[in-house]
Amino acid sequence: MGITIHYTGAFNSTKNLSDMISELEDIAKIQKWKYFIYEREFPKDKLKYPWGDKELFDHENIYGISITPPNCETIDFTFLSNGFTSSNMALSFWGNAKVEIEKELLYQCFTKTQFAGKEMHKIIIHIFKYITQKYYLQFEMNDEANYWDANNEAELGNYFSRMNFLMDAMELRLSNQKMEKGESIIDLIKRQANEISKNENN
Repeated sequence: MGITIHYTGAFNSTKNLSDMISELEDIAKIQKWKYFIYEREFPKDKLKYPWGDKELFDHENIYGISITPPNCETIDFTFLSNGFTSSNMALSFWGNAKVEIEKELLYQCFTKTQFAGKEMHKIIIHIFKYITQKYYLQFEMNDEANYWDANNEAELGNYFSRMNFLMDAMELRLSNQKMEKGESIIDLIKRQANEISKNENN
């Protein structure tokens, strides 16, 4: 639970990865955000690691940069050697996946922005728009707050307010509720979420 952005795409092979990293590093330094740089250049051996081939890639390295704004999960502008988006975590979990749906998870990135707030969410989306238009060959974003598509600040503010209310309501309910006999903590959370949803719709 919590406002999250989900994204996937591919780097443009005619662009320079190091240039993209430098731009994002400058942004992070100016904003005093934490950041981490992985490999700055894609491997030169295109026979061993063919560009655009999802089946063949360097299983040891991630290419690009991750930035971490305040109160926000880390944002990955990172790729595998084949140019497709991935992350260090995804490579650890899905790098050797055999099932097709798990292979696709390797190329999906996500970041929760709920606790960073609506203004930071807006800044993050604008950074993505700038960087992906300049350096990515293809890119898809699923923004749960819908700011990526709608670019509507009022809608963004309303969505954050609603989600913050739901989170606060859940926290209050959980702090005042006891688990029923045979109920797990997950069952308790689901039960309270259902009750909040029913009350909100009445």
